[in-house]
Amino acid sequence: DYFGDVEEYCKNLLDNYKIKYTKIITGKLHKVQACIEEGIELMIDDSVDTCKEMKENNIDVLLFNSDVNIQEDTQIHRVFTWKEAYEYIHQK
Repeated sequence: DYFGDVEEYCKNLLDNYKIKYTKIITGKLHKVQACIEEGIELMIDDSVDTCKEMKENNIDVLLFNSDVNIQEDTQIHRVFTWKEAYEYIHQK
């Protein structure tokens, strides 16, 4: 596993950057459905396909830049750091 405990890794990053969250969803094959069921308003993900699905379902999304998606051209708002994600969230 790349990060070890993915949920703990995400929790630590969000807490470190003082980004408020109600739920961390990891390991779901159907992230869109999980977000709809949980009433998630904003998703941060590094998968372009997942981000596109979120947008199609009216869920605000940030594409976190990574080696996996750096070559993909997309209109989805891309962030490169957690600080950028924080600033985007707090502009809303």
